[in-house]
Amino acid sequence: MRKARFLAGRTLIVVLIGLLAGLFAACSSSEEQADAQADQATDATAQATDQKQTTYGRAVQRAEDTVAELANPKVNTDPVCGMAVDETSIIVTIADKDYAVCSERCAETLQADPDKYLVASAGEDGHEGHNH
Repeated sequence: MRKARFLAGRTLIVVLIGLLAGLFAACSSSEEQADAQADQATDATAQATDQKQTTYGRAVQRAEDTVAELANPKVNTDPVCGMAVDETSIIVTIADKDYAVCSERCAETLQADPDKYLVASAGEDGHEGHNH
């Protein structure tokens, strides 16, 4: 009987060790899965942050470009009167090319006889066709 109790106790210990080992494996597996899910969430957050920063960076760059253009407009010369004009002035399109003019009057004059003013404004010193 003593031997039977010893064997029963020993069997019980083996069974308990097996159960504990199974529980430990299950816990380890759950921890690994939780770690993997946490890593995926971290990666997704990092990607979203990178995308947000990239989008923000592009918006800031566009705003800076716009401010620079407004602060330093490209200055051209009105081909009719020679006055300084920029891209915010009145634009006249002739032969698929845009020309900035200072007023509606200069726009009408340029449209009426573009060859006279466009050829004259193409001189070397920019003063052909009129006197100062």
